[in-house]
Amino acid sequence: MNFRIILSLFLFFGFLFAKENALTLKQKYYCDDETIYASDFFPEIKEDFEVAELKNKSRIQLSSRKLKELFLEKGIEVETSHPVVLVIKSSSYEKEPLVEELKKSFVQSNKNIKIKSIKIKPKSFFEQKNLVLKNIEIPPQNLSNSKGSFSAFYSDEKNNLKRVYFSYEIIAKISVLKAKHNIPNGTILNSINTSIQEVDFKDLRVAPLDTQSLSKSKTKSYIQEGSIITEAMVIEAPDIAKNDEVAMVYKEGGVVITISAKALHDAKIGETVKLKTQSGKTYNAIVTDKKKAKLE
Repeated sequence: MNFRIILSLFLFFGFLFAKENALTLKQKYYCDDETIYASDFFPEIKEDFEVAELKNKSRIQLSSRKLKELFLEKGIEVETSHPVVLVIKSSSYEKEPLVEELKKSFVQSNKNIKIKSIKIKPKSFFEQKNLVLKNIEIPPQNLSNSKGSFSAFYSDEKNNLKRVYFSYEIIAKISVLKAKHNIPNGTILNSINTSIQEVDFKDLRVAPLDTQSLSKSKTKSYIQEGSIITEAMVIEAPDIAKNDEVAMVYKEGGVVITISAKALHDAKIGETVKLKTQSGKTYNAIVTDKKKAKLE
């Protein structure tokens, strides 16, 4: 093969290899200080040098062409794909106190949650400096969502409050009640028609029913098999439900007598319930406990 052809091929593939392995400027970078260094763009650079100053700004746009020329002066060839490069100063604040407060809020609202990790990020540049965290505020509806936003309130030396908006992302598991089969409206939940299962928190859209509420809740609509049972699907179960067999207690001649009677409607402790005995007589009684009532 001709020497010139070999040389041309060598130079061509050498150019392609160099092009493939050249440093390439991205559209956005972050820096920790007022001074922007070459290592903020390319951490692998051995001899670092200053590139620009933020000058008390939280972000700055730099010309890709000028950056390319600056790097070339230092003997470093870079490629560009955007006309400008945005450099943003990283926010400086204490994350742990915020994460702990957020964790408390979610655990308080979701008793069966197992939190693996929480990521937070201010929605705009924020430098805490001498500010002291007072408290956080999160919309109630967000406590059932794995992603969302919350506010943090900070105070300065003069007790002036500053509100900072953050976004969050939570990775967690949570125990929920699921319908074992189709559950009709008006059914009291129990271990026969539901099961406790662990699901990803991100699969929730609204607050799930607390697993401790089993047998205390009654469906207020039809629930399809496999559905996660939420607070919105149920109402508080009555202490005596319609058609329940109730222990009706009354006194006769100083003797306490208990007989069985059927409830004609739902009732809670302290309310009056109408009961029907096997003989067909009806009585009004005060509900004293689960499936128990005392004749008025």
